Amino acid sequence: ARIDAMHALIDEKMGELARTIELRRQGRADEALKEVETDRGKVAMDGIRATVQDIVRDENALFDERQAEWQSVARVSAAISLGGAAVLLFLIALAAAIASREYRAQRTQEWVRNGQIGTSAAIAAEPRLDVQADEVLAYLARYLGARVGTLHAVDAGGRLERIASYGIDAADGQAPGGAGAGL
Repeated sequence: ARIDAMHALIDEKMGELARTIELRRQGRADEALKEVETDRGKVAMDGIRATVQDIVRDENALFDERQAEWQSVARVSAAISLGGAAVLLFLIALAAAIASREYRAQRTQEWVRNGQIGTSAAIAAEPRLDVQADEVLAYLARYLGARVGTLHAVDAGGRLERIASYGIDAADGQAPGGAGAGL
């Protein structure tokens, strides 16, 4: 609608200019001056300027509105991206913690299984109980990294009797007291 109104104003201004130029060419300068003094051309130009200003103002307002909408969408998009990244980092950390825990549990089970296998091998290697106890204790002490160790059994009288030792002299004596007593 405004474009049509502006076209009408432009046609009116161009018509006024054409009439003025034609009158001047015909040597009718006084009539050309009277045409200019009617202010029809100025009124048309003022209308054109006002229409253009209205169009520019409305387009700027529309641009500002769309830019504000775009910024709002950009903020939401950034928030979603940051939230997604945070969730992803959390899930990665959780997966790493679970994998680490599983790895440690698997290593612990493997260590215990290897200890059981080694103990079984030490038991199977020697049929005599007194030598078997020394072999088992020596294996366990090495496997556990212990510098000393003793293995006791409860005798018929309910007292603890040392049956094997590792890293200490076997003649150092027996453990005091009976079952449940401290060493």
